[in-house]
Amino acid sequence: MKFIICGYLLIVSGLTYFLIQDKELKESIQRGKVIYTDFCITCHLETGEGVENTFPPLAKSDYLMNNREASIKGVKYGQRGELMVNGVTYNNTMMPLG
Repeated sequence: MKFIICGYLLIVSGLTYFLIQDKELKESIQRGKVIYTDFCITCHLETGEGVENTFPPLAKSDYLMNNREASIKGVKYGQRGELMVNGVTYNNTMMPLG
């Protein structure tokens, strides 16, 4: 009997945890979408593909995946100078978004 009750409680608590986490993730994605639409979409386009040789892609970007801290700092403080994204060199200025 104890085993059944413990199993039941474990399943219920696990499901509750994942349902709450799923809701938080969806809310975070929605907030990110609003921010992207406000600040990023103009240069990096709706799907994040950017403009070759002018604005680097964000979608499937090796630079973002390999340089997470520098990417965050670039958004917050701006970025200037050369950077290589998916084998293409970009040399432009991104103003700080704060």
